[in-house]
Amino acid sequence: MAASPQSSRKALTWLLVSLALTQAPFILLMPFHIDDGVFLHIAENVGRQPLMPLRQPIIWEGRVWADMMSHSHPPLACYLMYAGLRLGGPHPEAVVHLLMLPFFLLLGWALFEFFRFFRLPPVLGALLAAFSPVVFVSGHTLMMDVPTLSLGLAGVVLAFRGIRDDRTGPILAGGVFTALALLTAYSAIFYVLPPLFFASA
Repeated sequence: MAASPQSSRKALTWLLVSLALTQAPFILLMPFHIDDGVFLHIAENVGRQPLMPLRQPIIWEGRVWADMMSHSHPPLACYLMYAGLRLGGPHPEAVVHLLMLPFFLLLGWALFEFFRFFRLPPVLGALLAAFSPVVFVSGHTLMMDVPTLSLGLAGVVLAFRGIRDDRTGPILAGGVFTALALLTAYSAIFYVLPPLFFASA
Protein backbone atom coordinates (compact mmCIF):
# COMPACT_ATOMS: atom_id res chain seq x y z
CA MET A 1 0.00 0.00 0.00
CA ALA A 2 1.42 3.36 -1.03
CA ALA A 3 2.04 5.95 1.66
CA SER A 4 -0.18 9.02 1.69
CA PRO A 5 1.30 12.32 0.42
CA GLN A 6 1.19 13.73 3.96
CA SER A 7 3.09 10.81 5.49
CA SER A 8 5.61 10.94 2.63
CA ARG A 9 6.23 14.64 3.30
CA LYS A 10 6.73 13.97 7.01
CA ALA A 11 9.15 11.15 6.26
CA LEU A 12 11.07 13.31 3.79
CA THR A 13 11.25 16.19 6.29
CA TRP A 14 12.54 13.82 8.99
CA LEU A 15 15.12 12.46 6.55
CA LEU A 16 16.44 15.87 5.49
CA VAL A 17 16.62 17.17 9.07
CA SER A 18 18.53 14.04 10.10
CA LEU A 19 20.99 14.45 7.23
CA ALA A 20 21.54 18.11 8.05
CA LEU A 21 22.13 17.40 11.74
CA THR A 22 24.64 14.64 11.05
CA GLN A 23 26.61 16.96 8.79
CA ALA A 24 26.53 19.89 11.23
CA PRO A 25 29.63 18.88 13.28
CA PHE A 26 31.67 18.44 10.11
CA ILE A 27 30.47 21.78 8.72
CA LEU A 28 31.52 23.55 11.92
CA LEU A 29 34.76 21.71 12.71
CA MET A 30 36.18 20.07 9.58
CA PRO A 31 39.23 21.73 8.01
CA PHE A 32 39.75 21.66 4.28
CA HIS A 33 41.29 18.32 3.31
CA ILE A 34 41.81 15.64 0.62
CA ASP A 35 41.44 17.34 -2.80
CA ASP A 36 39.65 20.43 -1.45
CA GLY A 37 42.70 22.53 -2.27
CA VAL A 38 42.25 22.02 -6.02
CA PHE A 39 38.73 23.43 -5.97
CA LEU A 40 39.69 26.23 -3.58
CA HIS A 41 42.46 27.15 -6.00
CA ILE A 42 39.86 27.53 -8.74
CA ALA A 43 37.48 29.39 -6.41
CA GLU A 44 40.16 31.91 -5.50
CA ASN A 45 40.66 32.64 -9.19
CA VAL A 46 36.95 33.40 -9.69
CA GLY A 47 37.55 36.90 -8.34
CA ARG A 48 40.39 37.48 -10.79
CA GLN A 49 38.96 35.76 -13.88
CA PRO A 50 35.24 35.20 -13.25
CA LEU A 51 34.50 33.98 -16.77
CA MET A 52 37.54 31.68 -17.06
CA PRO A 53 38.55 30.62 -13.54
CA LEU A 54 40.29 27.48 -14.87
CA ARG A 55 42.78 29.60 -16.78
CA GLN A 56 45.53 29.59 -14.17
CA PRO A 57 48.63 27.48 -13.48
CA ILE A 58 48.68 24.74 -10.86
CA ILE A 59 51.14 22.21 -9.48
CA TRP A 60 49.55 18.76 -9.54
CA GLU A 61 51.28 15.47 -8.77
CA GLY A 62 54.69 17.12 -8.99
CA ARG A 63 54.06 18.71 -12.39
CA VAL A 64 53.47 22.34 -13.25
CA TRP A 65 50.41 22.76 -15.48
CA ALA A 66 50.03 25.99 -17.45
CA ASP A 67 46.29 26.05 -16.75
CA MET A 68 43.41 23.85 -15.60
CA MET A 69 41.39 23.88 -18.79
CA SER A 70 41.69 20.09 -19.07
CA HIS A 71 40.33 19.63 -15.54
CA SER A 72 37.54 17.03 -15.44
CA HIS A 73 35.25 19.32 -13.44
CA PRO A 74 33.76 22.57 -14.77
CA PRO A 75 33.78 25.30 -12.12
CA LEU A 76 30.06 25.72 -11.28
CA ALA A 77 30.37 24.86 -7.58
CA CYS A 78 33.56 26.90 -7.30
CA TYR A 79 31.47 30.07 -7.62
CA LEU A 80 29.67 29.02 -4.42
CA MET A 81 33.03 28.39 -2.78
CA TYR A 82 34.21 31.83 -3.84
CA ALA A 83 31.19 33.37 -2.10
CA GLY A 84 32.04 31.36 1.01
CA LEU A 85 35.65 32.50 0.94
CA ARG A 86 34.53 36.12 0.73
CA LEU A 87 31.91 35.77 3.48
CA GLY A 88 33.95 33.58 5.80
CA GLY A 89 36.77 35.99 6.58
CA PRO A 90 40.16 34.63 7.68
CA HIS A 91 38.68 31.24 8.67
CA PRO A 92 36.09 30.43 5.98
CA GLU A 93 35.90 26.66 6.45
CA ALA A 94 32.47 26.58 8.14
CA VAL A 95 30.88 29.01 5.68
CA VAL A 96 32.24 27.24 2.62
CA HIS A 97 31.12 23.84 3.93
CA LEU A 98 27.70 25.28 4.79
CA LEU A 99 27.24 26.48 1.21
CA MET A 100 27.92 22.95 -0.01
CA LEU A 101 25.31 21.40 2.33
CA PRO A 102 22.37 21.91 -0.10
CA PHE A 103 23.96 19.38 -2.46
CA PHE A 104 23.90 16.73 0.28
CA LEU A 105 20.29 17.55 1.12
CA LEU A 106 19.35 17.48 -2.56
CA LEU A 107 20.90 14.03 -2.72
CA GLY A 108 18.74 12.97 0.23
CA TRP A 109 15.60 14.18 -1.60
CA ALA A 110 16.64 12.52 -4.87
CA LEU A 111 17.37 9.21 -3.14
CA PHE A 112 14.04 9.35 -1.30
CA GLU A 113 12.12 10.01 -4.53
CA PHE A 114 14.11 7.41 -6.46
CA PHE A 115 13.28 4.62 -4.03
CA ARG A 116 9.68 5.81 -3.73
CA PHE A 117 9.32 5.78 -7.52
CA PHE A 118 10.22 2.09 -7.58
CA ARG A 119 8.02 1.37 -4.51
CA LEU A 120 10.93 0.53 -2.28
CA PRO A 121 11.30 1.81 1.33
CA PRO A 122 12.35 5.41 0.63
CA VAL A 123 13.67 6.41 4.06
CA LEU A 124 15.63 3.21 4.59
CA GLY A 125 17.05 3.28 1.07
CA ALA A 126 18.01 6.95 1.29
CA LEU A 127 19.66 6.50 4.70
CA LEU A 128 21.64 3.45 3.61
CA ALA A 129 22.89 5.28 0.52
CA ALA A 130 23.56 8.63 2.21
CA PHE A 131 25.47 7.01 5.10
CA SER A 132 27.50 4.68 2.92
CA PRO A 133 31.17 5.54 3.52
CA VAL A 134 31.92 6.92 0.07
CA VAL A 135 28.88 9.24 0.05
CA PHE A 136 28.96 10.39 3.67
CA VAL A 137 32.68 11.18 3.70
CA SER A 138 32.43 13.04 0.40
CA GLY A 139 29.38 14.90 1.72
CA HIS A 140 31.49 17.24 3.85
CA THR A 141 34.33 17.83 1.41
CA LEU A 142 34.52 20.29 -1.45
CA MET A 143 35.02 17.58 -4.05
CA MET A 144 32.44 17.21 -6.80
CA ASP A 145 31.26 13.66 -6.05
CA VAL A 146 28.15 14.63 -4.10
CA PRO A 147 27.22 17.72 -6.17
CA THR A 148 27.41 15.68 -9.37
CA LEU A 149 25.51 12.73 -7.90
CA SER A 150 22.81 14.90 -6.33
CA LEU A 151 22.15 16.99 -9.44
CA GLY A 152 22.35 14.00 -11.77
CA LEU A 153 20.07 11.79 -9.70
CA ALA A 154 17.58 14.64 -9.27
CA GLY A 155 17.51 14.98 -13.05
CA VAL A 156 16.89 11.25 -13.46
CA VAL A 157 14.08 11.17 -10.87
CA LEU A 158 12.30 14.17 -12.38
CA ALA A 159 12.61 12.76 -15.89
CA PHE A 160 11.26 9.40 -14.73
CA ARG A 161 8.29 11.13 -13.14
CA GLY A 162 7.57 13.18 -16.24
CA ILE A 163 7.79 10.17 -18.54
CA ARG A 164 5.53 8.07 -16.30
CA ASP A 165 2.90 10.81 -15.97
CA ASP A 166 3.30 12.10 -19.55
CA ARG A 167 4.10 15.61 -18.30
CA THR A 168 6.55 17.97 -19.95
CA GLY A 169 7.36 20.08 -16.87
CA PRO A 170 9.21 17.44 -14.85
CA ILE A 171 11.10 16.31 -17.95
CA LEU A 172 12.30 19.87 -18.59
CA ALA A 173 13.20 20.29 -14.91
CA GLY A 174 15.13 17.04 -15.10
CA GLY A 175 17.01 18.40 -18.09
CA VAL A 176 17.96 21.52 -16.12
CA PHE A 177 19.34 19.44 -13.24
CA THR A 178 21.25 17.22 -15.65
CA ALA A 179 22.74 20.30 -17.31
CA LEU A 180 23.81 21.60 -13.90
CA ALA A 181 25.36 18.21 -13.14
CA LEU A 182 27.36 18.52 -16.35
CA LEU A 183 28.67 21.84 -15.05
CA THR A 184 30.16 20.00 -12.07
CA ALA A 185 31.57 16.96 -13.93
CA TYR A 186 31.70 16.04 -17.60
CA SER A 187 31.03 12.41 -16.66
CA ALA A 188 27.48 13.45 -15.71
CA ILE A 189 26.55 12.97 -19.37
CA PHE A 190 25.78 9.37 -18.40
CA TYR A 191 22.78 10.55 -16.36
CA VAL A 192 21.04 11.09 -19.70
CA LEU A 193 20.94 7.33 -20.31
CA PRO A 194 18.50 6.06 -17.61
CA PRO A 195 15.61 8.30 -18.75
CA LEU A 196 16.25 7.32 -22.36
CA PHE A 197 16.12 3.63 -21.47
CA PHE A 198 13.03 4.20 -19.30
CA ALA A 199 11.23 6.08 -22.09
CA SER A 200 11.98 3.35 -24.61
CA ALA A 201 10.96 0.47 -22.34
